[in-house]
Amino acid sequence: PAAMLSTLAEQPQFAADGGNAAALFVMGQTTYFVGYRGGKPVLFREFPGVGGILRIREALRAGFGMEEKMVDEVLDDTLIDPSPILAPIVNSVLRQLELSLDYLKSRLGVGVDKVFLMGLSSGARHWSKMCEEMLNVKLVAPDLFDGLEVTARFDKGAETLLKRSH
Repeated sequence: PAAMLSTLAEQPQFAADGGNAAALFVMGQTTYFVGYRGGKPVLFREFPGVGGILRIREALRAGFGMEEKMVDEVLDDTLIDPSPILAPIVNSVLRQLELSLDYLKSRLGVGVDKVFLMGLSSGARHWSKMCEEMLNVKLVAPDLFDGLEVTARFDKGAETLLKRSH
């Protein structure tokens, strides 16, 4: 959980808002909400009974009668609309999100205009659309490597291995 809470620390959009933000972490079995003030977590909630990525994937697989490997394609493509199957799951998350955002603003004094959506490998576009329609809040799925500095440093052994593999 500590690593999960710190994943936003290097995000440029997070820093631009002064570290005052909210995030949904959609994990394998559950979904979490985290509210931040000044870059530090001030509210942490697990959304019980909502499930996570695995529940979503299983619902899509069963609902469309497809193989597991097709789920990402359906979530990222525009040919098939997964909203009828996604809506019951995502809407239950969004109801919990609404309560959490209200508490974050009224009790902790942190108002946010967007929520970071973390953990989804596909389908963020559908989540964002549903959230804007239901709560008028923008969900942002940032590039996890945005803001990270990568240095090109290889030792001779690694460089030799890379040359051989190409």
